[in-house]
Amino acid sequence: MAKAYIIVHDGADVLIGVGGRSGKKRNIRGGYHLPGGTINYGETPEAAAIREFSEETGLDAQQLVIERNNITANDAPGVTFIVARVQSVDDLVASFIRPAVNNAYDEPFEGVISLRSEDSWDNDNFSAQYYTDWFLYGLYAAKDLIAPQ
Repeated sequence: MAKAYIIVHDGADVLIGVGGRSGKKRNIRGGYHLPGGTINYGETPEAAAIREFSEETGLDAQQLVIERNNITANDAPGVTFIVARVQSVDDLVASFIRPAVNNAYDEPFEGVISLRSEDSWDNDNFSAQYYTDWFLYGLYAAKDLIAPQ
């Protein structure tokens, strides 16, 4: 099943999702997550990532400016990463209101946080322990966009 995730940044920080339940066993999400998920039939990775961003965060996707729409990482087969810039990740965090739970098997995030871009691809909250290690690979592949030197 192909997946797409969106890396939302402002040049200094990345938007990170935390908490909520996901999966057939309705596991509580541990660690850090990027908004995203399964690409539906007939949907592009970009459309899937934007749809999932809206569903999981409740934030306005119209403020996203897509910078790159086809980043892949060898260690994350079947996963496409989309990079989008916003004016301020901190403003997104401040405006977050958890959306209603419409699907018990894929809940919205409990919250969102801002993480320094350069801390994102080397962070223990993205790990095999939380089944989120593939996010590290996408963040690392996008590092020149999200944390330019």
